[in-house]
Amino acid sequence: MFDLILLYHSVSDDPCGKYAHNVSSSNFIQHINFLSHFFEFCHVDDLHNKSNKPRLALTFDDAYMNLFDTALPYLNSRSIPATIYWSPGISPDPFWRDIIREILTSAPATNYFVRLLNEHFLDVDFTPKSVYSLSKSEHVNSLIVHKLAHKTLNYFNLTVRAHTMSQSDIKRALSQYNNLHVGNHSFNHYNLTTLDEDQLSSDVARSHQLLTLISPDKTRSDYFSIPFGGSESFNIKVIQALSAKNYRGCLLSRGRLHLKNYRFSSASNSSQFPFGFLLIERIMPSDTGISGLTKTISTAFIRSIYYRLTSWINSSKNRDFPYIV
Repeated sequence: MFDLILLYHSVSDDPCGKYAHNVSSSNFIQHINFLSHFFEFCHVDDLHNKSNKPRLALTFDDAYMNLFDTALPYLNSRSIPATIYWSPGISPDPFWRDIIREILTSAPATNYFVRLLNEHFLDVDFTPKSVYSLSKSEHVNSLIVHKLAHKTLNYFNLTVRAHTMSQSDIKRALSQYNNLHVGNHSFNHYNLTTLDEDQLSSDVARSHQLLTLISPDKTRSDYFSIPFGGSESFNIKVIQALSAKNYRGCLLSRGRLHLKNYRFSSASNSSQFPFGFLLIERIMPSDTGISGLTKTISTAFIRSIYYRLTSWINSSKNRDFPYIV
């Protein structure tokens, strides 16, 4: 009934930032060793293949450079498949979220940035405490936030180093590690729901084109990893844009186990909804040992049952209700 798909970001004993969702090398290896007793590892694109054992897929969002240190060599030594979801626009130029994190280390820069945001987005109340979370919300255009962050960075002469893989790094990873695939995580890692139609189409197309050039079909994922991955990070407009590029589905990170054949569809089969578009749920392990990992999986199981029942009840009441909760 369920598949287990794990989402990692940074794997390092020297994390690159407070919000990098880092897992230490030792905990990562513990996770893999423990789970290998119960699951058969596969690429996320192969989860639909039949198997007599429970399946587990490993994914890495953002393509942090430190994956070269431990995660990729270790997985390669055990012939364990994995997929990196890459945003080309955040290297060599720094990730716009990293720019904001750097701004927040300076009170004057933070106040300046907050003022710029409040002047532009009149319906949102930014404060130094709320600016980090609100700046990625569905209420503000990520492209504009990125530009204002760059303006602040330049005004205060701050510097930010990129921590993620460049195009040449992705090529190197694919050539060195036989069981590695790569997928689309958008070009700039924006909240895609905040972009207008042209911005959205351009962002998806730019990263899609680059991946097509550097990765052959057999190593390129047919799924798209949604930046930020929450319910507020995708909508009908985003799903339609991805479906237009022939993506089979999208990867989320809402702390749930993946229901087999959980599709974005409507009982009325309205043309508004791309019928059969898969929603792939993932869970993100924290930097803990085995007890923390099992607790995370157990919580995700309970959450998955709850939302599956909620979706079933709502769809039973309203035949036009899409399975998106």
